[in-house]
Amino acid sequence: MGPVHVAFVWHMHQPWYLWPNSRQAALPFVRLHACSAYYDMPWLLSRFDDIRVTFNLVPSLVSQLERYVAGEVTDRALELSLRDPAELTLDDRRYLLTHMCGGQSTGAMAASPRYGELSHKRGPDRKPEAIDRACRIFEEADYRDLQVLFNLAWCGFALARESEVVAALRHKDRGFSEDEKLALIAEMRLAVGRVLELYRAAAAEGRAELTCSPFYHPILPLLADMRDARARIPAARLPAVLWREAGEARRQLREGLAYHEQVFGARPRGVWPSEGA
Repeated sequence: MGPVHVAFVWHMHQPWYLWPNSRQAALPFVRLHACSAYYDMPWLLSRFDDIRVTFNLVPSLVSQLERYVAGEVTDRALELSLRDPAELTLDDRRYLLTHMCGGQSTGAMAASPRYGELSHKRGPDRKPEAIDRACRIFEEADYRDLQVLFNLAWCGFALARESEVVAALRHKDRGFSEDEKLALIAEMRLAVGRVLELYRAAAAEGRAELTCSPFYHPILPLLADMRDARARIPAARLPAVLWREAGEARRQLREGLAYHEQVFGARPRGVWPSEGA
């Protein structure tokens, strides 16, 4: 039996979260994933001299990372994390308890007894009346701990090893101060700012090849001609008005390639088509 050649391709993708004509991201996942998996992967790769991989970086993700670094993008989870609990409105508290408390008990969240306490105190029900009941029993110290622990749960294993702030706060687990909270957010901002540098370094050192996708991650065959769906799924129910935008498909591809070259200094040799289509 001959040798088997295996290519490891890691697809790094987030959709475009920015509202039109706004600096507000609808969801915080570009920033949060940047502090975990997007940071972890090139950091981990640098620890193994004989491993070579391909990182596919979707331009819509890269552009949003650059905007966060430039201070041109924010998100509500970040804004509420920075706010003093004494200044939180009822609507702010509802958001914190609905979207930043509980969820999947895995990783850092499962390792934090205090996060478990807060999740139990809120309860499993996220209906508005249940959240309002929780708002009445949560105290300022609870909200501050929640602000810290939510962000701490998104710090990956690289930050847990590199950052004294992250390590100390994980060990402490409760009773955080405003200064400690702000120090954590500052560490996360530094991490977001380093992500693209880590990928550039991986490419420069020959550890990784960097590729891209069409700019906003569209499924190109459907964008070019939506009737293509029937060739793959004959029973598919399609809308009355079908997309037929071959020019837009070409533009997404051109702009993705050009932006990748602008950011990373080299035109990619390959492209990963969105969803492998």
